[in-house]
Amino acid sequence: MKRIYILIVLCVAAFGLKAQSPEQESIKAKNIYVSFDFVKHLVFPVQVSDIEVGEKELISAERVEEAPHVVRLCAQSEDFEKETNVTVVCIDGSVYTYHVKYIANGLVDPSPNIYEDNGKWEHNDYQADVSD
Repeated sequence: MKRIYILIVLCVAAFGLKAQSPEQESIKAKNIYVSFDFVKHLVFPVQVSDIEVGEKELISAERVEEAPHVVRLCAQSEDFEKETNVTVVCIDGSVYTYHVKYIANGLVDPSPNIYEDNGKWEHNDYQADVSD
């Protein structure tokens, strides 16, 4: 009996046991651009619970009170050259992080607003030109 017990222990030790651990995904940062003259909105599938900004003197980020799943992002400084970041945490535990750069006046922003919906929602971005 003692030999069987030792044999079982040796087999288990030889193969090793792994505890189940949750799969971890790395958070992939997206590059986004801000300008001094335009406001950018980040739209999330659920309510935002926390927002952290890297360089607060370069950009501001705040949750829109009337729409708690939307974050308003603005440049605080004109023509800044440094890159900063913003991280958004939602109530479901999802985390979104962005590298934020300044885009000069006259250049076209490739993503005027950011929709983190994985293509589930229909949305449009409009730009109005006003002339005298």
